[in-house]
Amino acid sequence: MSKPLFFFLKTVLIIVIFFIWPVYGSLFSQSNNTSPDKDIVKFKEVDIVKNTPEENLGIVEQKLKYYKEVSNWERYFESLNDKSYLLYDMGDYRSFITHSKMVLDHASETLAENSSVKINAMLLRAMAVELTGNYDRSIELQTESARLADDPETKFYAYENNGISYEELGDFDEAIRNFAYALSLTNEISGFDPHNKGRVISKIAYNYKEKGDYDKSLKLYRQSMAILHHLPDSPYYRQTLWFVYQELADLYLSEGLLDSAMHYSYKAISIQQRSKSLIKSYLTYTGHGEIWLAKKDYKKAIESFDKALDLAIGEYKNFDVHTSFAVCLNKKAETYLRKNEYLTALEYFQKALQKIAVDFDSDNYSDNPKLDNYIIKQDGLNILAGKAEALYYLYNKEKKQEYLYSAHSTYTAACELIQGVRHDYLAEGSKHILAQKALPIYESAIEVALLLYENSGKHKYIESAYSIAESNKATMLYESIKNDFAKGFAEIPDSLLDQENNLLINRNYLQKLIKEEQQKKGIIDEVKIKKWENIVFELDAKLNKLVEEMEINYPEYLKQKKQTSPASFGTVRNNLVDSQTALIEYMLGEKNGYIFSITKNDLKIFKIKGKGQLIESIAALRPLVNLPPDSKNFENDILKFASLSSSIYENILADAVNELPDNINRLVIVPDDVLAYLPFELLLTKKPQNNIFDYLPKNLDYLFEKYAVHYQYSASLMTADKARGRKDVNINGFIGFAPTFDGGFSATRACSEEGLYSLQCNQREVESIQKIMGGEVLLAGVAGVDNFMKNAPNYRILHLATHACVDDSDSGLNKIYLSDGDLSQYELNNIKLNADLTVLSACNTGMGQLLKGEGIMSLTRSFIMAGSKSVLTSLWSVDDCATSDIMVNYYKCLKKGMPKDKAIAKAKLAYLKVADRNGSHPYYWAAFVQFGEVEALSFPGNNFYYFLLAGFGIAFFLLWYFCR
Repeated sequence: MSKPLFFFLKTVLIIVIFFIWPVYGSLFSQSNNTSPDKDIVKFKEVDIVKNTPEENLGIVEQKLKYYKEVSNWERYFESLNDKSYLLYDMGDYRSFITHSKMVLDHASETLAENSSVKINAMLLRAMAVELTGNYDRSIELQTESARLADDPETKFYAYENNGISYEELGDFDEAIRNFAYALSLTNEISGFDPHNKGRVISKIAYNYKEKGDYDKSLKLYRQSMAILHHLPDSPYYRQTLWFVYQELADLYLSEGLLDSAMHYSYKAISIQQRSKSLIKSYLTYTGHGEIWLAKKDYKKAIESFDKALDLAIGEYKNFDVHTSFAVCLNKKAETYLRKNEYLTALEYFQKALQKIAVDFDSDNYSDNPKLDNYIIKQDGLNILAGKAEALYYLYNKEKKQEYLYSAHSTYTAACELIQGVRHDYLAEGSKHILAQKALPIYESAIEVALLLYENSGKHKYIESAYSIAESNKATMLYESIKNDFAKGFAEIPDSLLDQENNLLINRNYLQKLIKEEQQKKGIIDEVKIKKWENIVFELDAKLNKLVEEMEINYPEYLKQKKQTSPASFGTVRNNLVDSQTALIEYMLGEKNGYIFSITKNDLKIFKIKGKGQLIESIAALRPLVNLPPDSKNFENDILKFASLSSSIYENILADAVNELPDNINRLVIVPDDVLAYLPFELLLTKKPQNNIFDYLPKNLDYLFEKYAVHYQYSASLMTADKARGRKDVNINGFIGFAPTFDGGFSATRACSEEGLYSLQCNQREVESIQKIMGGEVLLAGVAGVDNFMKNAPNYRILHLATHACVDDSDSGLNKIYLSDGDLSQYELNNIKLNADLTVLSACNTGMGQLLKGEGIMSLTRSFIMAGSKSVLTSLWSVDDCATSDIMVNYYKCLKKGMPKDKAIAKAKLAYLKVADRNGSHPYYWAAFVQFGEVEALSFPGNNFYYFLLAGFGIAFFLLWYFCR
């Protein structure tokens, strides 16, 4: 099942049953001690279960008239809230939406800010705006009601409803956080209904299932059922149990256990058949139909989806457009697509779009809704992806060009919608999940664009393919940098930025404590973790509120930060350093891989041959270069290296390089997926014909001998970084850190379970660099965390010669060590650097967790996010003293005015010039790669010599001119 079982009506269920209904109970039974309220309660007593909504509405209207006459405004607005609910219960949603707005507007003018009646009005209004698809406003109202409420029970329902809204948006991590926080409040509520606890646990389980964590989801579902099975039967108990059965069926379906899935599906059907008041009961049969679809029984699948649609129409009869209709129609369309009945599938996809978007009724399959008209963007994305696929299949079957054009426009709309969904998400984890789900859509979209290019020869289609590929590159890093730029552009006051920064510092510190406690060996303090998580949740709520205020009060900030569309071909080529530079960008999909080559004058695309073999070759190459040489197998390893390196070059680079203009001498590499593990400099442009006995350039044709190579996370990031400002900093520019550690000495800059050892060459390294660059060096115990945080923002060049550790499963645990502690992602999130260059002279600083669409979550990425324009980083554990030699040569080249990419290439060649056979192994010299911009550093001395040379040149010209 692709969507949650509860939509906005689950919000109604929660508020009505567990919050508003208790209010009714007290409201309808109370009499006003100061007035003859008895006259009103003589009428037929209000009973939500026994009376019709119309009967209850009549009684409430009489109460409204009376309370207005006696000016009892608190009771008057209570009755207005009652009327809001009754309008909803009657199915008069238009009146409910209008009435709830009127009530909240007047309550806000009349009642105290923290009035429980006003808070009820806010929650009802949140329900109403959610009916219109405005989830942002709904979340805003629910969060504000939680902030104003004094009692934990009101907060519980507000945060539970927030979780429901985030769940519906597909922001599963943020949903889990809200549900978990609501759950933590249950201990503060006396006499709390255990059913509520079981229900919230089941929702947390649902969101873990949607994230693909089936083991955790199953464990939580069982925990929920253990609570529910001990409760007396009631409509609300049955609603939650039905939900659990439905989701267990879907969980087992996801794991391919169809018999178990069908078992729980029939349990859900049993509850649905004996319960007339189930909310979203139609999903009983969408889930059932999906199981039949998996069994390839298309007839029964369609029958189930038809039943689901009938139930949805009955439940939401007052709606012309509703997500439930769209879900059912989309399921039918997917079934016909599986049956290869493409035209019928296309018909139902188009009908589904008509039911998921307002103001869209076109039957023309070339038309799609406007981006802002979708009720739920995630549902719209699913439908668009299916529709585009059907159109592409139709083109392949009938070879009609109009199908291909329509497929392209639909994929383009889907890609734009992905951007919209990404903007709606708060949690990084949810953005990662979206990137994974988006990958097959992007891949198919590129394939269609390239077909159109081949058929028409129109360059706009190859540009479209490139834009699509760029859409899924380092998006969160790009958004972060654009966000920082937007704050400066909008001139947000320092007082607000300081307030935001203080909240971030506290949040990041607690997040680090949570990670460290979770990784601790021995007994983990779950109580402490839960306490910290709750504080983080509260800090995030304050941060979100502050950002919301910035967006309202500084509209230019909101406008600028939302401008995160991928860079176009025109923008990228205009931002290349010079006409001698080419950008090579990769996109690895599930089936195919693509290479985009951009120069100042052209954009070309090539297909990667044998993607599966490529991944295997990279996996085989890495241990040959990132481990010290094996003396016993030295010659054999050279042959393996030469074969693998040259074959990888042929697969991923040769075609593009062979068509580059002759003047190109620099390559900007934008890697994707496993290519991020590869130092392209090591690729061999020719396979050696003779036996070779070492790795020296005289025997091997390395790529970096012909081309200076550097890397970017994305082309969009390359263009955005040029807009980032810099503060005036120390003119000397350089600061180096070389800490010492307890214990003996280590020959490598790696981390060890045994502890950290002092390095033999790191202090010599920074002192030698200081002689070249000037500036400051902090050695031994002085090279600590506090001194780094204090000094780093004030220098143009940062150099850290130390140990580093990376975690392939959690980027938050990546660390670079100083004398008294470590710098992790969390510390780096708290600092704003002004560095033109950061050198991470440590091991594995370019490695870490690999995430689809985002790249490697490395320390390099953290330093770039913190503000460094360029980072020299390592791809494996490096040798201490060999690294030191390369670094000194690197800075000598920089001091001479050489660009950074050419400086590191020159430094490697200088090392190899004097290396012996063993030292020629790539382990010693090839780990370091340059990320970010590569322009030469400017120094006062350099400028003097340039001016001097220019002066001599002018004088010589004048002398020649007058003496000729």
